[in-house]
Amino acid sequence: MVAYTFTTPGGFPGDITRHDFTTTTEVALTANPPTAFGVAVTLDAATGAVRPIGTGDTATTPITGVVVRSFPMQMATAPGPYGQTPLGQGNTPPSPPQPLDVLRRGGIRVAVVGASAKGGTVYIWTAATAAPHIQGGFEAVNPTTNGFALGANVTFNSPPDGNGTAELYFNL
Repeated sequence: MVAYTFTTPGGFPGDITRHDFTTTTEVALTANPPTAFGVAVTLDAATGAVRPIGTGDTATTPITGVVVRSFPMQMATAPGPYGQTPLGQGNTPPSPPQPLDVLRRGGIRVAVVGASAKGGTVYIWTAATAAPHIQGGFEAVNPTTNGFALGANVTFNSPPDGNGTAELYFNL
């Protein structure tokens, strides 16, 4: 019998996990769009579009949602028939002016740094991307001055799988 040394893969960042209890909305992107699926975004008051979480953001920054990984998605180059990216490949969201789906309520897979636990506090990394941290990405350990904690309406629902993704419950 084969033994798994890690948790079996649960999905890819940006995959919706609880379809029955999910609310998503289609949003416009700013000229500086998110660079990955499964990251937090906020509303840009000047343009009315969403932008990635950045260095100046704090716990008072309202989180609009989490970027959903649509399937099939269009890429700048066509790796498959009709320009779609095969399931599990690619991690580049559409660029403006294409709209993007954002999760407002429900379960979603996200890349997480640290060992998340069911019901655990969720933190967002706001400093510049530096491996393994992703700007706008989720953290299981308090990043102190490099991020902030989200409220009680956002929690982890699983430990990370073998690929470092965990299920996140998000409810705005």
